Amino acid sequence: MNDMAMTLLPPGTVSRRHMAILDGAIVARMSALLPAQTERCVMQTFGISVNTWVKVKQGQPIRPSVANRLIERLQSKWSENHV
Repeated sequence: MNDMAMTLLPPGTVSRRHMAILDGAIVARMSALLPAQTERCVMQTFGISVNTWVKVKQGQPIRPSVANRLIERLQSKWSENHV
């Protein structure tokens, strides 16, 4: 994951499942890429729903599968944009 840090919470912490919280530095870089915080813009930019984006911004846990897909997209975007 290179510099893409992700914290996994222990089982039972959130809905008895493993969940992921993205590092604040990643969220800050994501915010820099987002032209607007609309449903369409969030989906086009990151491929996630605006509800997931709100959770990410607030430091709330998301499913690890969503976090992994998001990180893959971000790595691709950042290599394209050199952000």
